[in-house]
Amino acid sequence: YVQMQGIAQATQQSVQGLIVEKGQLLQRLQRFKLVLEEKENEMQQLKRKYQKAPETQHLESQLREEVEMKMRLHKELQENEKFRDKYNELRREFALVKNDYEHKIGNQEKIAEVNTIEAEDRIRGLEHVIADLEG
Repeated sequence: YVQMQGIAQATQQSVQGLIVEKGQLLQRLQRFKLVLEEKENEMQQLKRKYQKAPETQHLESQLREEVEMKMRLHKELQENEKFRDKYNELRREFALVKNDYEHKIGNQEKIAEVNTIEAEDRIRGLEHVIADLEG
C-alpha cells in the first residue's frame, strides 16, 4: 500500500508538473497569438496605406503617359537636331560646289573670250593676206 501511495504521489506530482507546463505553454501560445494579431493588424494598415485608390491609379497612368511623351519628344528633338546639322552641312557643301562651279564657268568664259579674240585676230590677218593676194 505504501508503494502504491508513493507511486500515486509521484504520478500526482508529475501530473501537476505537466499541468504547470501546460499552463506555461498556453501562456506562450497566448503571447504568440497576440503578436500574430498585432502583426496582422500592422500588415492590414500597410496594405491600406499602400493600396492604390482609383484616382491614384488614374494619376499614375497620366504621369506615365506624360513621361513617355516627354521621352518621345526628346528623341524627336534629337533626331530633328541631327537632320538640321546634316541639312546645314549639305547647304555648306552645295555653296562650295556652286562657288567652284561658278569659278570654273568664269574661267571657261575668259578662255572662250580669249580664244574668240585670237580667232578674230587670225581671221582679220587672213583677210588681209587674202586682200593682199587679190589685189
